[in-house]
Amino acid sequence: MSVTKMSDELNADYKFSDRDADQCFVEWRQHKDPNYELTRLEQDVGLQGTPPLVDGTTQTSWFRSVNSALQYEPIVMEPARRRAEMDSDKIQAFLARVLPRVERALQQNETLDVFLDPFAHLLEEEDASLGNKNNENAMRELRSFTDLVYSKNKTLTAIDWHPRRHGVVAVAAAANASFARRLDLLDTVESSFILIWNFVDLIHPQIMLESPQDVLAMRFNPTAPHLVAAGLYNGQVLVWDFSKAEHLLSKMKTAKPSSGSGSGSGTAATASTASSKGRDDDTHKQVPPVKPLYVSYIDVSHRRPVADLQWLPAGVEVNSRGHVVASTGADAGAVNQFVTIAADGQVSFWDLRFKDPKYRGMTRAKVDKAGTSKDGVVPDVHFVPIYSISLSKVDSPGELTLQTLWLEKTRDDAGTGGEGGAPTLTSKFYCGTEEGEFVYADWRPHAPAKGGNKGEDGARGDEGAEYVQWLCRDHSRPVLGLCASPSFPNIFLTASESHFHLWNVSQQYDGGAVENVPVAATNGPIFVSPLTPSVVTCVAFSPSRPGVIFLGKADGMLEVWDFLDQSHRSSLSIGVTACALTSIEFRPQLVTANNPNSNAANASAAGTGGAGAGRAKATDVAGARGRNNAGPGPAGGNAPGTNVKQQLVAVGDQIGNLHILEVPRTLSRPTSGERAAMEAYFKRESERMKSARASKTSSSGNDGGAPNLRQNRGEEGAPGTAAATNVTPAAGKEADSTRSGPAGADDDVFKQMESEFCRDMGLETARSA
Repeated sequence: MSVTKMSDELNADYKFSDRDADQCFVEWRQHKDPNYELTRLEQDVGLQGTPPLVDGTTQTSWFRSVNSALQYEPIVMEPARRRAEMDSDKIQAFLARVLPRVERALQQNETLDVFLDPFAHLLEEEDASLGNKNNENAMRELRSFTDLVYSKNKTLTAIDWHPRRHGVVAVAAAANASFARRLDLLDTVESSFILIWNFVDLIHPQIMLESPQDVLAMRFNPTAPHLVAAGLYNGQVLVWDFSKAEHLLSKMKTAKPSSGSGSGSGTAATASTASSKGRDDDTHKQVPPVKPLYVSYIDVSHRRPVADLQWLPAGVEVNSRGHVVASTGADAGAVNQFVTIAADGQVSFWDLRFKDPKYRGMTRAKVDKAGTSKDGVVPDVHFVPIYSISLSKVDSPGELTLQTLWLEKTRDDAGTGGEGGAPTLTSKFYCGTEEGEFVYADWRPHAPAKGGNKGEDGARGDEGAEYVQWLCRDHSRPVLGLCASPSFPNIFLTASESHFHLWNVSQQYDGGAVENVPVAATNGPIFVSPLTPSVVTCVAFSPSRPGVIFLGKADGMLEVWDFLDQSHRSSLSIGVTACALTSIEFRPQLVTANNPNSNAANASAAGTGGAGAGRAKATDVAGARGRNNAGPGPAGGNAPGTNVKQQLVAVGDQIGNLHILEVPRTLSRPTSGERAAMEAYFKRESERMKSARASKTSSSGNDGGAPNLRQNRGEEGAPGTAAATNVTPAAGKEADSTRSGPAGADDDVFKQMESEFCRDMGLETARSA
């Protein structure tokens, strides 16, 4: 369509006029819309916006394999041209220019370690503060072990790392049954198991050790790790030897690759990979549980559940009279004896060579005589303790209800870490009781307090002998953990359900106090923690940091106390699980083969819980009580050769889960000057407590000598600390009556200094000696 206009009408004049809108109204005639009643059919239609699926295959091009070889030869210059090039002025100028730079670089390499990571120690002091809540302070869980049959919904009462192999840990599982429930199940026989886990297999335990009763304490032999000793709920002691099971397991693993060597096709390889889990199940079923090698004679076993167990150090033995002797001959570097305690007050020593007539004690003779038949033939040799003593209460009749055990090391051995190979001949030990007492005792028989039978050579000790050296009212509830600091062997940690205490037992070395008898009982603990809202179940010292303590709680939290950061509350709380934690154990540092004293050092460390390795167990399977046994390390600093790159800790809970946690770098690497700061802190707190007790004694008018243990029953301690019972010297030795109260030791030191000064100056003192 086109519109045209005449040319005459272009550029014409326009005339506009006004007009109302009504004048523009045009009437339109009404008519019916034909499409209004049009009927349409409704139809459902689906649309898809994606392309259709097409099956297709592809294959790479195949080339025939051809054997080929290739040889390279360097490009060389002719001898004449090479000599001319080396003698040229250009090469001489180049060498003169770069020679100083090369010499400087070589000197720097000789001065600095080129393989040292310059960022490893960057901002170490700032990162060590636990106030920075970053990812470095989080404990990462590396492994989690549980068995659906043997450990699920059971309490993990004891944990112990293999002393020779990395990644192998044993755990004892006990039923979560109350005392009333156990009474109902007395007529039933249900086996309990110790599970030995390997980091390679997270589903099945590598080896299982079968036990007729629940295991409450368990330890690997330090020098012969294939031997495991354990204490049961009924008071018996068991020993396993799983060397045959290890040999069978190694043969089965060796036979696996050979059985599948004939499958060369890809289909066979796929089928072999798919059935690997089935083969692991078959291997797990083919290795039967290990039966006990030795079972103690129940008539001479403990009358209460075994609370704690420790192997004696290498090179140390206890004879049938309780005397400590050095091992000789083939047994010089071996560990053959261990000690157990229970709530019946018995401290029993067991020897693996009990079948040898050389190690025949009076208890063994009585048992063999009772079991002899009419014709005089002994059917079997019973496993009985070679020596046993009973610790009695000092202020009331009855036995001490022992719960935790710690074998003492002499000051020289603790400071040198056992260098020189000389065994530590000491018979003193520390214990914690169910009544919250801190006990220091000596298992060697001493003269009785009022007479006594000294002529009988019995393996149960002399009746009436004084074994308890001193006793402290430490906690109002049972002592759940007892251990010594790996860096300071004289600093002890005791824990109860609501708080923990730190003790300093080294004051016997200051000023020539009572000979070899710690007097910490006169001063009380040097530190008392605040009450915790949740129950403490297990404790452990950090094996590498002197000022860090780990606490396991009933709410599943793992608290970290860093005394360099703060001492009024925990520095860090880590959620491990939703149930109660029952045991904790740090992985000890393995002794390398190039160490000349590796056997003795490893046995000594593992015999007392490992150098710096914390250990705790639950002795009450219904309520989760724990213990901690951290072996004392060198007093001169942190444990030598400690691998702080990956410090692992095993934590057990109340439902049968074993958690392997990696300690972060800020909690495993000691900071600069940490040991000196903690040593000054412990010394300052010890002096403060000593002064407080001295002022209290002087204000009460007590100007007598050091009271005897029997004369100070029920003495109350200072506010905020535990009540303490005073100490007594070794039996047969009385305290010096010239020493008056706590100031006696200081007076002797002053007299000695005065006499030395007068002797050096050539003067004669007017004071009488």
